[in-house]
Amino acid sequence: MRLSASILLLLPLFVAGRPQLPLVRLIGETPCLGAAITRHHVITPKHCMASRSSVMIEVVGKTGRRTRGSVLAWDHPSLALLGLERGLSGGGGIDLGQPVPGKVVVKGDGQELACSLDPKATLIQCEEIVMEGSLVLVRNDLIGLAGTEGSFHSIHLFLSSLSRVVGEDLAKKSQTGGRGILRCR
Repeated sequence: MRLSASILLLLPLFVAGRPQLPLVRLIGETPCLGAAITRHHVITPKHCMASRSSVMIEVVGKTGRRTRGSVLAWDHPSLALLGLERGLSGGGGIDLGQPVPGKVVVKGDGQELACSLDPKATLIQCEEIVMEGSLVLVRNDLIGLAGTEGSFHSIHLFLSSLSRVVGEDLAKKSQTGGRGILRCR
């Protein structure tokens, strides 16, 4: 079995685990958030990249300022995947869920709001303004990200593409001697 194929099989181990909700802030002129889906990859709404191919990120809610450089690894009209130059320390990944219309929790930079997802699963309705890139959760499972003006970007629609790109990227990092790619506990 090729290394990239084995990484693809292992990807659920990176994505599943304790829901630590690794929220990151993109540093730049547009305030935006994203989610670390592995120690080496962040997803964010495409609009947050604003025609940039790289951006600095910092972990939200941690003491001290820990920043990492990142480069655009994959993009789609709705979402962008960033590959981190250095992996984040710690973290066991996040649990993913299915978007279901109804009650959701939107977790952003310093806020956690009870909101609702419309029947078509395209809009988030909250009483307060939500920062773009905030995590949309159902029972602590990530179902997507908040976009501009209350739009909703389901991560479920992109899982096969994300798995392929993340697997290929982790295989390249491993082949070039990347440290901390696979961790045993």
